[in-house]
Amino acid sequence: MCSKLSYVKVGRTKREDKAQVRKRIRAHEGEAKIAQAVLFDAWISRPCASAVLWEKGVKAHLSAAADEDVIPVEQVKAEYFRGIAFDTAVRVARMQEDCSGVVFLAP
Repeated sequence: MCSKLSYVKVGRTKREDKAQVRKRIRAHEGEAKIAQAVLFDAWISRPCASAVLWEKGVKAHLSAAADEDVIPVEQVKAEYFRGIAFDTAVRVARMQEDCSGVVFLAP
């Protein structure tokens, strides 16, 4: 169960470098502080060639779930979903990974 105040943000970075990822996480922490919230968790995939279709698929899946009341989620902005458990959101991302044709970069 998760609080009605908690939310999940679905997004991607345009670069694979660690400094960019850290910068994005700090930005999310700053946004959370404004809302008097705390960033509890983050999930980051391996670097990939493009995550555009993958991100669109995740947001579409969560939006459809909100519209159909499949899972108790509310879309509050384009990338923000409230009321969904973090682990459930990660499962949706992993399911959409298979559908999007994502190509991961070599380590």
